[in-house]
Amino acid sequence: NNKTIGDGIYMIQSRGTETLVVDVANHSNSSGANLQLAYKENSKHQFYEIKHVGGGYYTIKNSGSGKYMDVLNGAAANQTNVQQKDYNGNSAQKWQILRLGDSVCFVPQCATAYCLDIQNSGTTAGTNVQIYEANLKTSQKFKLLSGKMNEIFSDVNGHVTLVDDKV
Repeated sequence: NNKTIGDGIYMIQSRGTETLVVDVANHSNSSGANLQLAYKENSKHQFYEIKHVGGGYYTIKNSGSGKYMDVLNGAAANQTNVQQKDYNGNSAQKWQILRLGDSVCFVPQCATAYCLDIQNSGTTAGTNVQIYEANLKTSQKFKLLSGKMNEIFSDVNGHVTLVDDKV
């Protein structure tokens, strides 16, 4: 068994800031829609169904759109965009999830020397999600917040937190 995390529904929080998670731009349901950082909110588009599909790889399906996290054209190059796309089962939609202490790193099957990455180590809403050569800096580290959508609540600043935030 080469599973590194349990199958489940997760928010993918940037380690660069506790207030931002991976989201679909404009909460789009379209194939090809961009992934970017956004403030946590009660949106299905900020939750991902992560499922082990064998060989140490996972698919990452957006709970709002039903589309899968996908490396644009399956390219293995710095700053290649990450989008959501209809399921096709190819290597651009399969990811290894590596544990790094209390964080995880996502490695696409199509580009195993690269990791999911926050462009320019950005810490603002709207920052692009891409792949970049593995360097394991903060921009490539994420925390998986598990739970169901009805288990989140807003704090006094309007940011939301999950009741259960274990990897």
